[in-house]
Amino acid sequence: MSTRPYAPAVPRRQKRRRGEGSISYERDRDSWRAMLSWRDEEGRLRRATRRAPTRAEAELALAKLRLEHAQGAQEPDLVFGAWLAHWLEASLPALRISDQTKADYRKHARALAPLAPIPLRSLGVRDVEALLQDLAEKGYSRTVLRLVRATLSRVLGDAERTDLVTRNVARAARLPAEAAPPKERRTLSHEEAALLEQALSGERDEALWLSMLLLGLRPGEAAALAWGDVDLDAGVLHVVRARRWTPRGYEVGPTKTRRSARVVKMPPRLVAAFRALERGTAPDDALVFATPTGRLLEPSAMNHRLARLCAKAGIERVTPYELRHTAASLLSDAGVPIETLADLLGHTSTQMLEAVYRHRVRKVVDPGIWYAGAQPAGQGGRSAPRSGPGVAGRGQRGWCSRHPPEETGSAAGKADGGTLWVHVSQN
Repeated sequence: MSTRPYAPAVPRRQKRRRGEGSISYERDRDSWRAMLSWRDEEGRLRRATRRAPTRAEAELALAKLRLEHAQGAQEPDLVFGAWLAHWLEASLPALRISDQTKADYRKHARALAPLAPIPLRSLGVRDVEALLQDLAEKGYSRTVLRLVRATLSRVLGDAERTDLVTRNVARAARLPAEAAPPKERRTLSHEEAALLEQALSGERDEALWLSMLLLGLRPGEAAALAWGDVDLDAGVLHVVRARRWTPRGYEVGPTKTRRSARVVKMPPRLVAAFRALERGTAPDDALVFATPTGRLLEPSAMNHRLARLCAKAGIERVTPYELRHTAASLLSDAGVPIETLADLLGHTSTQMLEAVYRHRVRKVVDPGIWYAGAQPAGQGGRSAPRSGPGVAGRGQRGWCSRHPPEETGSAAGKADGGTLWVHVSQN
């Protein structure tokens, strides 16, 4: 009797049935090829091919092809460029987003051109990260890279929803570590804000810039103010509309969000600036600030006007949006609670305010301000102690905000060089 150990028989691979695909070895490429064939709705023969270094990996690739095809993917070889063109033409217009956001998607989609020839199903995380790396080397900031990745994620999200891909690789892609940090918006110091306020005195559009510098209105909100939104008797502004971009050009539309609609109390300086304007017989829906022909002010025109005023004031040039940042930063520095600032600026939460708008206007951190309540004159409106240095007692904050005695229940702050008392009124 043979003493050889028993060896179980290895089953032979069963031949695949028609339509299940095939695997073959390509000697010239020294690789294995997995191929799936089928006929589309018009009867045309279609093929999808994947290559792998080993037969086991080719088997896996074929299984994935069959799974993708079974899930209804009729275009395994559809390239990304074709899907992107379809998304821009058919899917993007149907999204319930603003025309400006749609325009931003189209702008950032242009950066995805290097991915166009890659088959949609073959697009991987490495391809996306290579694109982001190339953009970073060309000088694009981290903010732009994040927006490009978000656009790609939106495009691939629709492909994933319709089973054209099994995974949204943009979500897993990481931004390159060496990408340039976003350029921080500039904010005016107390002294610069005071100089700009002096330069605004007597200007025909003084109220336009003060509404951004003192109340933090968005440039589009200030430009879209109508006479019916200005209540000089009550001293309030009704911020209920904004400038919006459309394919037809800039138009007046609703505010950025529902929470952005608000009513704010104007400081006396701003009320006087509005009273100086000549309304005449203009109806309530007429724009307060407009071009000589009565058209809505566009961003380029506002940038040009503000640049001239900065030169007049002898300060470094800022943009209209940086006036909004200045208002948030100076008021925060003056002790206005961040929750009140969020209401004033029309934000739904304080998260954006903390991350973007609150810039430091004092470059040196002095712990003595906290302990003793002392603060150098002209920096933020926090009151100094009444009698000599000392440490705040238990339970005391160590500083107090100045509040106008005639106003109770309102948040207020004051910056030297320009009145920044703010009162927030909500319906």
